[in-house]
Amino acid sequence: MKKRFSMVLALAMVFVLVMSTAVLAEEIDTEDAISNVLELTVNVGDEEPEDPTIKVNDDFSKKSVVGLYDCFTVSTTPGGYENEKVRVKLEANTATGFTLEYVEQDSNNDKYGQYLPLSVDENGVAWFGPSTGFPLRAVDDSMFRVTWEEEGTYDFTLSIMGGEGFGTELASDTVTVEVVADKAMALAHATAGAGEVASAKTTEKLMEAIQELKNEFTNQRIEFTVTENGEFDYVVVADLDNNVSHVDNVLFVFEVAKEGGGITTDDFEITEISLHGNTEGINDTFEIGADGILRGFWGPPKGFPFAGEAATAFTVKFNAEGTYTVNTYAIQVKPAETADL
Repeated sequence: MKKRFSMVLALAMVFVLVMSTAVLAEEIDTEDAISNVLELTVNVGDEEPEDPTIKVNDDFSKKSVVGLYDCFTVSTTPGGYENEKVRVKLEANTATGFTLEYVEQDSNNDKYGQYLPLSVDENGVAWFGPSTGFPLRAVDDSMFRVTWEEEGTYDFTLSIMGGEGFGTELASDTVTVEVVADKAMALAHATAGAGEVASAKTTEKLMEAIQELKNEFTNQRIEFTVTENGEFDYVVVADLDNNVSHVDNVLFVFEVAKEGGGITTDDFEITEISLHGNTEGINDTFEIGADGILRGFWGPPKGFPFAGEAATAFTVKFNAEGTYTVNTYAIQVKPAETADL
């Protein structure tokens, strides 16, 4: 009998403890604490994926001028979102003042390699990629081209957009461009005795010869007298202007006009170019236009990227008596319809 009583008592105590715990759970909260409250947060689930990145590369000029175009690239890294379907969103602080194009780089697309317009809506927003998205991967050279039509300060934000309806921003990059209505490059010129500068076959020798001429350089008109079949050196130095960082597809042009007209391709020739042994290439570019002016150029026909100070010296020869005007200037060649891929 005594043993049975003890068991009943033990069960009763357990029941009382359970009841007490239930009462505590219902009636006690942090407001009853007589000490500071320690809090532990535990997240149970997968690790947070590494963020992707998007970046406008350094081949983009953040200073430019009206009328210039700039070919540039954009790079991305997928982080923990590799192969997730995304689109790229562009937001501009104004929808006008520029035109934007992209290069189709899918070799399976019938427009592969072409520059195609990237439409910007009235709110300054443009989307890159198909409406269904594209798989996010590591890319170094998504190719674009912007053409500046109006001066001003432009802010552009490129964002990788994912999630439902591509409404979640996964990464972004913002660039600011200042565009002025002025010149992108500045030229100066000087003359010297035949072969004094153009004979230089190394950059060091050329710069030494130019240094000796430095007080003769001007961006104004030069008048020079030479005998028939006489030669002289004509030196041109070029540099960027208005803080422009580079210009794509630059070509330098010679225009030669003869007073009274009647110029021929035999009247003018270049017999030597500094740093170059062969002058046939540049002489072969000279043609007489419908306006009666002889024009030639130096540089590849598609132009070349100009990124800073450069100098060239030519030994020039006039084979017929007369008064000639030589204009020298730089141009940006017309934008190509396709990119070199």
